[in-house]
Parts: sequence; C-alpha cells; structure tokens
Amino acid sequence: METSRQELVNAIEERDQLLTLVTEISDSMERIRRLENIMTTAASSDTTDALRRRNILAEMTELQMVLRRRREELAAVEQRLQDSAHYSEGLRLTVEALRRNIDNQTVEIDILRGQLTQANRRIEALSSEVDSLSTTVVTVSRELGEAQAESEKLVNELNTCYYLIAGKSVLKEHRIIQTGFLRRTTLNKGGFDKGLFTVGDKRTLSDIDLHSDKINILTNHPEDSYQIIETGKDKSLVITSPDLFWSMSNYLVIQID
Repeated sequence: METSRQELVNAIEERDQLLTLVTEISDSMERIRRLENIMTTAASSDTTDALRRRNILAEMTELQMVLRRRREELAAVEQRLQDSAHYSEGLRLTVEALRRNIDNQTVEIDILRGQLTQANRRIEALSSEVDSLSTTVVTVSRELGEAQAESEKLVNELNTCYYLIAGKSVLKEHRIIQTGFLRRTTLNKGGFDKGLFTVGDKRTLSDIDLHSDKINILTNHPEDSYQIIETGKDKSLVITSPDLFWSMSNYLVIQID
C-alpha cells in the first residue's frame, strides 16, 4: 500500500510537471505571436527606432534560452516517465507533441531573429545613404553658395563705373589730362590717380549733379545715351540708356571750367 501511495504521488507530480510545461509552452507561443506582430508592423512602417530593435532582440535571446531550458526539463520528465510503471503510449505521444512544439518555436524564433538582423542591416544601409546624401547636400550647397557669391562679385565688377567732375587744374594735377601750348586737351590712357574718382553702379546711377553751367565731357559716350538738363544756374547729366552710355568706357570725366 505504501508503494502504491508513493507511485500515486510520483504520477501526480509528473502529471503536474507536464501540465506546467504545456502552460509554459503555450505562453511561449503567445510571446512569439506578439513578436511576429511587432516585426510585421515594423517592416511596414520602417520607423522602428534603435532602442526598440534592441529590446526585440533581447526578448528573442531570452526566449531562445527559455526554450532550451524547457527542452531539457521535458527530457528529464520523459526519462522519469519511462522509468515509472505509468509510462504509456499516450504519455509518449504527449511528450513527442510537446517536443515538436518546442522545436517549432525555436525555428520560428530563429526566423524572426534573421528577419530582425536583415532589417537592422537595411536600416544601417539607409542611414549610411542618408549620411552620405546629407554630406553631399552640404557640399553642394556650399559650392553653390560660393559660385553664387563669385557670380555676384563678377556681376558687380562688370557693373562698376567711375566718374569725376573737376576743374582743369585738378585734372591736370592728378595726371588725368594732358595740356600744352597750342595743344588739345587729351585724356591719359593710364597712370592717373584713380582714387580721385567716385565709384558708381551702372545699374543704379541715373543722374549726376554737375554743380556748374559750364561743362565739357572728356570721355567718349554716345550722345543719344544721355541728356544734359539745366536746373537753375547748374546742370545735371541724366543717363537715359545705361548700357549704351557705358559701352565705350567705364570712366566718365567731366571738366567744369
């Protein structure tokens, strides 16, 4: 009777261990299904952050360890059952079903882990492309800015003009004109003092006050590109066609006595 009682206790303990394993394996299935849903959602959105991916990977690693432990526990229970008088074909099939379940879960975890690894590689590749494109955009933006600045500088230089309104003695003193006895007044081709000139912009310079009623334009400018307007006792020069006016020279020299 004592032997029968001990066998009953052992049988109940083995049954409870099997039931516990069944419950734990079912719980593992639920965790795997949840991970599959997370992976599916992440794959469709491509917005899974690094922390979330690390958490998923950690949970997969934990599940692999849990499944390995449950396989060992199942093998130990099976060994005890085989050594007992209550081992039957039904128990053998139950143990086989549980073992297949654990094996299937292990395969699913391996598949999910592979998918996550591929997703990580794809994300790293995309991140590298984004970094490369960002660097290219910065470089191109800088080069574009430099080109625009250089272009603007060149345009400003091309539209720079110089004008001087002064008396004959000042023009001669600064070697802008040459004069002599019975000689025509002529402009020097170079070597004159450019610092005496006022710098202007051809695009915006439209009229110049001459502060005199006696003027003599010494540089060459087409007559139909400007007008001399009287304003009281003084006169002013109005540029009516800037492109034409500055087409022959970027310098304007006016003698006012």
